[in-house]
Amino acid sequence: MGLEHLKDIGAIIDDLDAMGRLIRIKSEVDINLDLAGIAAEFERGPRAVLFENVKGQAAPVLIGLYWSRELLGALMRTPERELPALVSKHIQKWQVDPVAPVVLKDGPVREVTEKKVDVTKLPIPVHATKDGGAYFDAAMVITKDPDTGVRNASIQRFQIIDKDTLAVNIDSGRHLELYLAKARAKGEHLPFTLNVGIGPGFHFASSAPAEAAPPEKDELGIASEFHGEPVELVASDLSATLAPRGMVKVKRIHRRKNPVMQTILPGTEVHNSVGLLGEANVLNLLKLQVPGVKDVFFTHGGCGFYGAVVQIAQTRAGWAKQ
Repeated sequence: MGLEHLKDIGAIIDDLDAMGRLIRIKSEVDINLDLAGIAAEFERGPRAVLFENVKGQAAPVLIGLYWSRELLGALMRTPERELPALVSKHIQKWQVDPVAPVVLKDGPVREVTEKKVDVTKLPIPVHATKDGGAYFDAAMVITKDPDTGVRNASIQRFQIIDKDTLAVNIDSGRHLELYLAKARAKGEHLPFTLNVGIGPGFHFASSAPAEAAPPEKDELGIASEFHGEPVELVASDLSATLAPRGMVKVKRIHRRKNPVMQTILPGTEVHNSVGLLGEANVLNLLKLQVPGVKDVFFTHGGCGFYGAVVQIAQTRAGWAKQ
């Protein structure tokens, strides 16, 4: 079943609001530490938070989309306990019969193009006292393999350095690291887009484990499965170079007339968002190898990916050990 509202952050906010699963903070909030501190009071609750009056900013900030599986299940019209199976089903469908994205000449994201690039003016929160600065932490990277042209999606942390420079922390073993190395071997920069305000379909496509989403397949097809129709893309680019830490030059900022910034509170949101993907992947693998496996849960104590609890209906000695 397609969930068309998942592809648009505005539609997601309206849907949460209609279900009573959105807290609107109307009083003025500072982007520096205060926003994250207030959000932490609602962490793990069944409602996301929209900060409508961010000091010095025109755009609101949404946080908490992934900190409750109850909330996420309601948004995706799926019982909480069945979320890993839903994610697994969509990934398996994509693996067998992928739906390619559609590239358009124009779209809502191009309603406004900033004449001068200055990312320091965007409502990017400073989350913690020991953070090096403000980070994009929920934005989706879309890039292409310099050799094959196959698209890849991922979520990385980008720190704001100055008005048009970002530093990126790339998780080891991710395809983005491979693509940067290929670009460097060619003596080229790596063009990509950094997309803010994405729904769960895009988020899960970006977080799919390498074992489930090999580099020769376009991961955005996973988002198409969640949306029930081909993903629509509009071309633009930033560029990155491989240094001791990847450095990014921002070339353009495209946005809607009334944009919404989305961010993730480190902790439970991360554990849930990556844990669901890990659970779905491990569940698929275990079911192929061990009879009786019924469910898998990645514990928050294991940061959503370092510890797993496996449920098994053992009818023959040795299955649990296996």
